[in-house]
Amino acid sequence: MAMMDAAAVAHDVVDGPAPNAPIFLAAARESLGHVATAIRARPAPPPAASPDAFAAMCAALEKAGVPLKVDREAAWLAFRATRDRYADLVLGLAERVRIRPAAWRLAAREDTAR
Repeated sequence: MAMMDAAAVAHDVVDGPAPNAPIFLAAARESLGHVATAIRARPAPPPAASPDAFAAMCAALEKAGVPLKVDREAAWLAFRATRDRYADLVLGLAERVRIRPAAWRLAAREDTAR
């Protein structure tokens, strides 16, 4: 899901070319569709995308110097539309293999030098 979201952000939010993003998204969706069929997973309704999380992500990208599309509302709507094309499939697969959405997030770990 994180990789698909990153491709959606590159395509819908970042102001610049992202010619590989739609190709990756289509290939990932098709591949996940094949896996879902093989393990009999059914799409599941994902939680709604958060406009606050989107705004925070945009702020972090801007702070890092990433050029973003000027019309933030249009970028938000485009990102949501793109995400809606794959999120239900990813959630259905996660439910089928019993992975809770909380497990998708990477936990921050302290670096411990040895």
